[in-house]
Amino acid sequence: MAMVKLLLRLAVLHPVSLFTSALEATKFDKCMHNPGFLFYVYESEVKCLQERIADSIYNVARSYCQDRNSQLATFKTDDERKVGGHLKSDHRWMFWIGLESENGKYVWIDDRKPVDIDLAFFDDDGTRDQTSNCGAFIAGLNVTVVMPCNLQLPCLCEMK
Repeated sequence: MAMVKLLLRLAVLHPVSLFTSALEATKFDKCMHNPGFLFYVYESEVKCLQERIADSIYNVARSYCQDRNSQLATFKTDDERKVGGHLKSDHRWMFWIGLESENGKYVWIDDRKPVDIDLAFFDDDGTRDQTSNCGAFIAGLNVTVVMPCNLQLPCLCEMK
């Protein structure tokens, strides 16, 4: 059943080819041996992701992923954002991802490199303030947004 679900996910994302490198094959093997993770392919991007449906604040979401030998997912390229865009459902459309504030700049948690994509900012009153320090991804719109870390959202974990 898991293989059928995997193949359905791959078919939905219209992969160009299943594996173009030994690294992708290794990622696939690692992904298949970790319950709850699914392998996604889109154009040149390969992701091993787990959706956590339960809502939590950012730090709890980050710990949840770390407890599964993964991290909050990153969507740095257009193709990666297209992978994330396919994760939208009727009840889940915004997820915590691995982007946070560090010394006044926004960085990806996997390599601590500055974010080089356009970010949207969300606050309850429509202004940016000091609590907007954590990244979320809006599936379907393929937009990365910075929000208050204490909001309750589901998350996406990524196995590298």
